[in-house]
Amino acid sequence: METLFSRLVKSLMQLGLRNYEARAYATIAIFREATAPNIAERSGIPTSKIYSVLKSLEERGLIECQNGRPKIYRITDPDYSFSNLIKVYEEKKNSIVKLLNEITGLEEQIHGGVWVVRGARNVIRKIKELLKHAETCIAFAAPDFLYKKFIQDLIEAGRNGKTLSLVIYETDRDLTENLASILGRYSKVKRRFIPTVVTILIDRKVGLSSYYSILNEKGETHLYAIVIEEESLLRLLNDFFHLALWITSEELRFNLATRFRKPQSYTHFWRVVEDAKYFIDKGLTLKASVEGRLPKTGEITVVEGKITDVNIDYNWLKYSLTISSGRKKYEIGGWGCVVEEIEGLKVVLHPPK
Repeated sequence: METLFSRLVKSLMQLGLRNYEARAYATIAIFREATAPNIAERSGIPTSKIYSVLKSLEERGLIECQNGRPKIYRITDPDYSFSNLIKVYEEKKNSIVKLLNEITGLEEQIHGGVWVVRGARNVIRKIKELLKHAETCIAFAAPDFLYKKFIQDLIEAGRNGKTLSLVIYETDRDLTENLASILGRYSKVKRRFIPTVVTILIDRKVGLSSYYSILNEKGETHLYAIVIEEESLLRLLNDFFHLALWITSEELRFNLATRFRKPQSYTHFWRVVEDAKYFIDKGLTLKASVEGRLPKTGEITVVEGKITDVNIDYNWLKYSLTISSGRKKYEIGGWGCVVEEIEGLKVVLHPPK
C-alpha cells in the first residue's frame, strides 16, 4: 500500500518535478520545517545533491528559507505556488506550440498510414482530440460506460452542428437509456447488445479502432489503439461501421426534424441517404448541394438541385441519391462508387419543405 509520502512524490513527479525535487518537497511538507541535512537524511537524497535540489525548488517558488545557521526550509502556500508553476508551464507550452506551428506551417503536414497509440489514458486523450477536430461528421461506437468520458465532447460537437451517428454497446440498461436521452437531442443514437471494438470515423479523414476493455482507469502502457489515416483503410472502417455496427443496431432516439432548422452537412454518405429518405418518404421536398468527384477522371464538381429519388439496395450495399439540376439528373454515389456519375464527398441537405 502506498504511503502518503510516496503518493505525494508520485503526484509531484507527474507535475514535472524531478525525483530528488519531489522527495525533498514532500519531506519538507511532512515535517513542516527542516534543515538541509535533515531533509537529505529523511528523503534519502545524497548530501552532495541536496543544496542544488533545494535551490531549484526555491527558484520555482515552491519553498522558502529562513536565513541563519543552519538555514531552515518550509514550503510556500501550495495553492499559489503550484498555480504559478502551472502558469509557467502554460507559457512554455504556448511557446513550444508556436514554434511547432512555424515548423509545420512551412509545408503541408503529411498524413496517411496507420499509427499506434499506447496506454489507456493516451487512447482516451486521442479520442477526445479526434472528436474536437471533426469538421462535419462523427461516427462513434463504444460501450456505455466509456461514453461517460466523452459525453461533453459529443454534446459540444452536436451543438456546433456536426452530424453524429452514435452506437452505444449496452452493458447497463439504465445508463444506456440515460445517455440516449441526453445525446438524442443532438444525434441519432442506436443501441447494440453485443459489444465489440471501439470504432470512430471522423469525416473521411481519420479513424480509430481499439478493443474496449483496454480503456480502463489504470492506463497500462502496453495497451494500444490504431489510428487510421490511409484512405483505403478508412473506407474499410467506414463500411465496417455502417454494415456491421450501424444497420444491425436498434435505434433509440432522434428527432430528425429538429436538426433541419438550418442546412445539415454530411461526409458519411450512407447517413445522408438515410436522412434524405426519411423526408422523401414523408412527401417533403428536399434540396441538396453536393461537392463530388467524377469517378472516371477524378475531377471535382459541384451540383445543386432537388432530390428526386433515394435508393437503398435491399442488401444495403448500394446507396444513392438522384438530384435534378436544371434539365439534367445526376446520380450521386458513396465512397468509391463506380456505377453512379458522381462520388459524393460532401453533401449539404437544406431544410425540407
